[in-house]
Amino acid sequence: MGEKAALLYGPPGTGKTAAAHALANEYGLPILEINTSDQRTQKMLKNVEQTAATSQTLIGGASKRLILLDEADSIHGTADYGGKRALTELVRKTMQPIIITANDPYQITPALKKYCRTINFRKLRAQTILALLKHISEKEDLKLGLDVLEAIAKNADGDMRAAINDLQMFGSGLLPTEQQPRDKERNIFESLRLIFNSQTCAEAKKATQGLDMSPEDLILWLDENVPHLIVDPKSLAEAYHYLSHADIHLRRAKKTQDYSLWAYAHDLIVAGIAVTARNMKWAKFQPPSLLAKMARTKTLRETGNSLLQKIGERTHTSKRRVQTDILPYIRIVVSNAPEHVLSEITKYYGLEEAETNLLVGKPA
Repeated sequence: MGEKAALLYGPPGTGKTAAAHALANEYGLPILEINTSDQRTQKMLKNVEQTAATSQTLIGGASKRLILLDEADSIHGTADYGGKRALTELVRKTMQPIIITANDPYQITPALKKYCRTINFRKLRAQTILALLKHISEKEDLKLGLDVLEAIAKNADGDMRAAINDLQMFGSGLLPTEQQPRDKERNIFESLRLIFNSQTCAEAKKATQGLDMSPEDLILWLDENVPHLIVDPKSLAEAYHYLSHADIHLRRAKKTQDYSLWAYAHDLIVAGIAVTARNMKWAKFQPPSLLAKMARTKTLRETGNSLLQKIGERTHTSKRRVQTDILPYIRIVVSNAPEHVLSEITKYYGLEEAETNLLVGKPA
């Protein structure tokens, strides 16, 4: 399988996007940058695919244009069902050079990876960051001592972008009394532990600082774990009293689009648990079963829709006709077919592994 794109992966602030721009500048290529985290990706990528499949640029002409797909690991089923598949098709068909960036390479599908050359960008050393900070300070005539620059470089934890942001803050005169390590994103398990062990409402509210999760998801996590940790029936009833009132605010926020109500819901969620979580038993935190079921259902629906579409394209029929008239016969054929026959059918329809498993009835 030919490598048709470069996949640059690594932690934030390690120069992935900057490297793509530098490469485009070196070869004199105009660049089309698409940040997949803030757009509805499927429709947008389909539009790009139609022109990128030729040697034409996206604005006409015969010269090349570099396509930069930034933060490709942010495409996920709940935000854009067909985004990952559309991205794979774009890379497979394009005649234009493509660079893809991602923080987490495990969020990139194997179907896409097989078309990519992967390049790992590691955290930068403090000395490397310090050298650039010195250069910027000299160019901008910032009156900062070496000790301040060293502290910024060390506290950036390998993130050049974070270091430059901190340098800008210092250079603007917004000097904190001392440099503190940069806050890292707090994970949900740590936040739950702090919430259930908080002695005051203020402590409980601080437990979610740095947690990248909406109150709508947080309440599902607590709803799943509260009955496993709170033993006393009266305390359990009080906990659900607070959660139910928080849920009312969340539904009102969604209905009215007034998301200032999230603040009230958040306080009811975390503070309510803090004041009721007494005499607890130990239990391992579990993810919400509802979210797991929803994720499996959405993934299955997406895979099934893609399977019908591919068979329909080959047989020149609608997806509805495929589902009612064609798919049942194909399933009969593959149910007792030798491995090489199944392989030929998979190849003929261009099926991915998940689609093949659905065709033969294997569990997801």
